[in-house]
Amino acid sequence: MSSLRRTLATLDAVLLGGADRPITEIARDLAIPPATAHRQVVTLAAEGYLARSEGGGYVAGPRLLRLLRHLEENRAGEVAPSSTARTSR
Repeated sequence: MSSLRRTLATLDAVLLGGADRPITEIARDLAIPPATAHRQVVTLAAEGYLARSEGGGYVAGPRLLRLLRHLEENRAGEVAPSSTARTSR
């Protein structure tokens, strides 16, 4: 698995697994060494994609949240196609 894929898989595992999920469990699910999972999580946190939760785990960080807000704002500006615009057969 490439470094980028491993990092993205780690991000998925942390965010989908819950804030208090241990890194050892993430590593086991991804079939990577715990030290690698730890480095990935620490790097994602240092870059703002993850942040420490009050319980000591990790949650979406400010940089990721900013990207999500940006996507939502862009999506809100799109006009959905009208059902009357469909061509009938």
